Amino acid sequence: MKMVSMPPRCENVLELLDWIELSKVFILTSCAAVVRAAQHCCERGVFHRDIKPENLLINTKTLQVKLIDFGCGDLMYDFTYTKFEGPLVFASPEWVRDKEYMGGPTTVWSLGILLYYMVCSDLPFKNIKEISDAPVPLLRYLSGDCQALITGCLEKNPDYRLTLENIPQPRLVLGETSGDGPC
Repeated sequence: MKMVSMPPRCENVLELLDWIELSKVFILTSCAAVVRAAQHCCERGVFHRDIKPENLLINTKTLQVKLIDFGCGDLMYDFTYTKFEGPLVFASPEWVRDKEYMGGPTTVWSLGILLYYMVCSDLPFKNIKEISDAPVPLLRYLSGDCQALITGCLEKNPDYRLTLENIPQPRLVLGETSGDGPC
């Protein structure tokens, strides 16, 4: 938390002052803010490792998003990780198959799972067999651009997966598209 809170700060990453535990609440909001928060963490050398709906704090009046809970976090390294943190349904195929993964591609995979959940109200994969083998189950009502973004983030081969730098900056607010993003 200290590393990602150093100036210049990112408005989408929570600065830890105090904490309390509350029931789980999730409100559909801008996925662009979550991408910016993930980029900020990686730029600061922090691998969050647990990007999921429960780790987003959303101001319901302004819809500002804060990425919270760095309890599973680690430093961002340029070598493979061999310990997985977070829920198994967010695990990347490379972890499921090889028990190792890189921070950047796995962050993008987590963002893809989160985006899918945000627009489809469900998780794309329910078990390790589906994570490693099943195609992304896309719903017909999603725009072509949104489908491309989700499948780009959920590419099984991390070498062909989108990177944080080349994820388009979508604007998704309360389930309606703004017309200037892929969702």
